[in-house]
Amino acid sequence: MRSVASILVICALAVGCARRLPEPEVSPDSPLAAIRIGMGMREVERRLGRPTETYSYVTPKVTIPFYFGDDAVEIVTRYEGVGRVVFAASGFASQYPRVIQVEEDPVEPGSDRWR
Repeated sequence: MRSVASILVICALAVGCARRLPEPEVSPDSPLAAIRIGMGMREVERRLGRPTETYSYVTPKVTIPFYFGDDAVEIVTRYEGVGRVVFAASGFASQYPRVIQVEEDPVEPGSDRWR
């Protein structure tokens, strides 16, 4: 009976510690207002069109042995004059990236600023 109670407590703690991302704060007249946390890449592209530039990078979590989380890789899509949408994906073939961050920036150049 104690083992069942222990398992229930551990599950409750795990759910309580889950990462909850806030909805993006963008102006209502921005094209980014239609983007929500958790949306897939194709759905974002249908709503905003093709991004001006896309790049990806691995996060430090990729170095954790046996890490199977879905945020080992981040993909950034940049839209000129609109802003950026950041997706998180697993390290294994970056399957099913989901929106984790939306950054409104009306002066976004849409390409690498340091080139």
